[in-house]
Formats: sequence, structure tokens, C-alpha cells
Amino acid sequence: MMTCATLWTRLPRRNGPFEAALLALVIAARRVVAVYFHRTVRCPTCQKVGGTIDEAIKTGLASELREGRLEWRMKDFQDPKNQPYVSAFRITGPTLILMDVRGDKVVAWKPAPRCWTLLGDRSAFFAYVQGEIRSLLTSAQAGAPTVGVR
Repeated sequence: MMTCATLWTRLPRRNGPFEAALLALVIAARRVVAVYFHRTVRCPTCQKVGGTIDEAIKTGLASELREGRLEWRMKDFQDPKNQPYVSAFRITGPTLILMDVRGDKVVAWKPAPRCWTLLGDRSAFFAYVQGEIRSLLTSAQAGAPTVGVR
């Protein structure tokens, strides 16, 4: 079976609508998924961390979200249906996990633990979250993960 990425590498370089549509599929197949895992019952600080991550992503990475190169989610890690994530990412408390996803496989991931320590400094928090995501987006576009699968 030929993937969109394989087909893309075999096409002559043209700038027509077909090539643009195919490139969009290739980019969508390679994406970063950011997930904030939270508890079922959240304290005000946990709510603030989640809300600030949401704002940092939606304001600083809006085009990446719109283009499908970035997906943003929040999940309750105490919900039994999310147990596979808890096991795979060794989640013990609220955390932001960033994943380099190719097709339907997570090829690399990393936690973003500084969210909690930077919460009091909005600009540093935004710069940290956006920078961590951008570094993965850059590696996803290049085709090589910058972090190992843990």
C-alpha cells in the first residue's frame, strides 16, 4: 500500500491543485498532538494550568491547529477509558504530554513538566509551551523525531 508521503516523494515537482492537496494530506499525516492530562476533580490551580495551556496553544499556534499539523486535547487521566494513556506515558499526576504522531502511531513523545513552575509568569509559560510544541512541529516536518519514544 502506498502512503501519501510515499506518493509525494515520487511525484514530479509541480505547483498544481492536486499537488497542493496531496501535500496537505502528507502534512496532516505527520502531526504533533498535545494532551493535557488532568484529574477528574480539579483544583483551581489545575484548572488554571489547563486554561493557560489552552490559551497559549490557541493564540500562538492557531494556524498549526487550523492546518491539522497540531491537535490539542484535554483528557481525564483518572477516567478508566484513558488507562492506556496512563500506562503508556507513565502519568501519575496532571501533565502536558507532547507526541510526534505519524499516521496512527506515536513515534516519539515527551512531557512538558515546566508548566507548573512557570504558571506565575504568563509570558514565560506561553513561550515554554509554544516553544516545546514548535520544536516537535519542526522535527515532524523534517521527518525525524527530536525525542525518543520513552
